[in-house]
Amino acid sequence: MTGSKGVFHTKIAFVEKYNNQKFKLNIADYDGYNITTLLDSKMPIISPRWSPDGKKIAYVSFEKEKPVIYIQEIATGKRKLLANFKGNNSAPAWSPDGKRLAIVLTYSTNSQIYLINADGSDVKRLIRSRSITTEPSWSPDGKEIYYTSNQGGGPQIYKFNLESSEVSRVTFEGKYNLYPSLSYDGKLLLYLTQDQGKFKVALQNLQSNQVLKLTKGP
Repeated sequence: MTGSKGVFHTKIAFVEKYNNQKFKLNIADYDGYNITTLLDSKMPIISPRWSPDGKKIAYVSFEKEKPVIYIQEIATGKRKLLANFKGNNSAPAWSPDGKRLAIVLTYSTNSQIYLINADGSDVKRLIRSRSITTEPSWSPDGKEIYYTSNQGGGPQIYKFNLESSEVSRVTFEGKYNLYPSLSYDGKLLLYLTQDQGKFKVALQNLQSNQVLKLTKGP
């Protein structure tokens, strides 16, 4: 009725640490029920990300004694090593069409964002910068990638236009903003901000640039 997608048939992916030394990659209904374990590992697992069709999850595993990126099929459990390049491989983010991922590599310098096909081919560096670029997140139309960079000093959120290669800063309120995530319609930006020494979840309207801080915890 509203034209907005509902959440009641969606699922969440999350990592569970148990026995103080083992890790599980789980999926569950949006309310936390019907938990299914996709992977049980002795090494840490981080950054699970759903493919757009909901059939696969990309995640970072430390089982090779450094962070590498896997893609795993939910129905079969079959998984594929997507990125195991020199240095760290982290922060996978699916393109809206599911054909590519943005990933972060420390292959030859600071953390930098690269694009890679979902089959592991055609790795290309997205931005050439001496600064750290990390935590990529695609816009719903696939034309822009939002990311965190310290190119202005402290970490702020920027966006890169894939058609024009133009870079522009997105967050200006506060000195420490990171971990961007876009709403499905591309109108809202969710991110973390440091406010008076405390980390909070913030929501920025990308049309009005109005910022709303959602949490108040320490």
